[in-house]
Amino acid sequence: MISRLAGRPHKAEARLAETGRVDTNVDPTRTPEPRPAPDVTGGDPVGTGGETPEAEAAERPRIWLLPAILLAAVLALIPLWIMRETPRDLVFVFVLDALRADHLSQYGYERDTSPGLDALAEVGTVFERAYAPSSYTTSSTASLFTGKAPLRHGASRQGAKLRGLHETFAEVLSGAGYVARGISFNPVVADSTGFTQGFADFVEREPGSPFNLYPDVHQGLERMLAWLDEHPDESQLLYFQVMNTHGPYLVPKDAADTLLGRPPRPDFQYYRSPMGEILGGGIAHRADVTPEYVASGIERYDTAIRYTTDQLGAFFAELQTRGLFDDALIVVTSDHGDEFFEHGGFSHGYSLYEEVVHVPLLVKLPGQREARRVSSRVTLMDVLPTLAEAAGVAPPDDLDGRSLLAAARGEADRANEADSALTFRVDFAPRLIGGGIAVGKHKLIAIEENYEGARQVLRLYDLEADPRERDDLAAREPELTKQLLSRLAEESHDQLATAPPRGEVVKDLDRERLRALGYVE
Repeated sequence: MISRLAGRPHKAEARLAETGRVDTNVDPTRTPEPRPAPDVTGGDPVGTGGETPEAEAAERPRIWLLPAILLAAVLALIPLWIMRETPRDLVFVFVLDALRADHLSQYGYERDTSPGLDALAEVGTVFERAYAPSSYTTSSTASLFTGKAPLRHGASRQGAKLRGLHETFAEVLSGAGYVARGISFNPVVADSTGFTQGFADFVEREPGSPFNLYPDVHQGLERMLAWLDEHPDESQLLYFQVMNTHGPYLVPKDAADTLLGRPPRPDFQYYRSPMGEILGGGIAHRADVTPEYVASGIERYDTAIRYTTDQLGAFFAELQTRGLFDDALIVVTSDHGDEFFEHGGFSHGYSLYEEVVHVPLLVKLPGQREARRVSSRVTLMDVLPTLAEAAGVAPPDDLDGRSLLAAARGEADRANEADSALTFRVDFAPRLIGGGIAVGKHKLIAIEENYEGARQVLRLYDLEADPRERDDLAAREPELTKQLLSRLAEESHDQLATAPPRGEVVKDLDRERLRALGYVE
């Protein structure tokens, strides 16, 4: 199904008019007309033949008119120069669903899973420690769209509706003159769940998909290229939530052997036994998980990553061919990662370990030519203010995120953040209800209840000494655990104090499709 939302008014216009951030009397999508050059052609043509004194007198002013002519020519070119810089500003935001950072080549993974992102990383900024504030789609994507923490945007439950009280990055950029168009092949990021606010066009599902669960990445990329062709003079924000990196990790047969030289081993089947039993609470079935089973799942996942990023690489190459890549703002990230039995589980939404909250974030600024790496901790909530600053428009005042533009330019790295806190929240029963907080090198996970049957459990990790979170320090560091729990409670209280009522869960989503994706039990 394709949902066309052309012409939909958005609430950002009223707020922008009140604050004076943009002139709402001007059509933001109209390319400014070139300023006409002053008329410097008046007067009689220069005489030829023998010069009389009268002719010389008539000729002299034309000599000192030359600087004026040159000046007028320069002034006439100024609008054209401005137009070459800003007539068709392009912003691309790609969310590769369920893609964890540590399985990308750019983040040190041993397999060559993402050479398709090399061209982007070679002229862009890799944020080494980017985090999703939750471990499943609805909550994290709502934070990406609004720049707010899960408790503040209210769409913290899977399938919840994002309320229209929040201004999304599509609305912010629309107010700055961009036309926002989006694609989501994830059924919970849709018009029915409120995620199309600010988009002029939004594709939820392309017809004729070769896959029974979600369309292939190439279909979305082709739609994006078509938008570029159909609207050659518009500044556009193009958003795409890709699903091939989400289980069941679907890849066309002719690409299944690209990464490994052979197709992935067939042992692992998404949400089949023993994965399904374990995530349904049958913890005893962990004994049925073999190294071969886990390896098979990872092979499927990595193969899907390679295929997806190869497709993105081809898209970036096409942008370069069209002369659009260099001046575009491009963001590649994810809403969460996936587990592969590192802590006894699979999939996402069941925990807050690094494998599900540490996500990739690559940002290429317009005109950026230098590769950079930023080591400070950042979050998906930082994307909206970054896009707003890059577009030259003020973001909403009540954001939890901060602009990364200076860091992406190499001007700042947020190095001094020992006391800054990043909070996490999951409200996805029966998988997990709980929260977490990272301050400095420590991370506390507070489980209220989860699929394992755990209740009121605290787990503490030193991410510098123990990045894989194998050594729980909570019992050995009771004072630190208490301090972090108190800090988490304070942060959560502050977020809830300015939060609207939670968004209701949309009941009429395609349950069979959601079940196949693991979203309903």
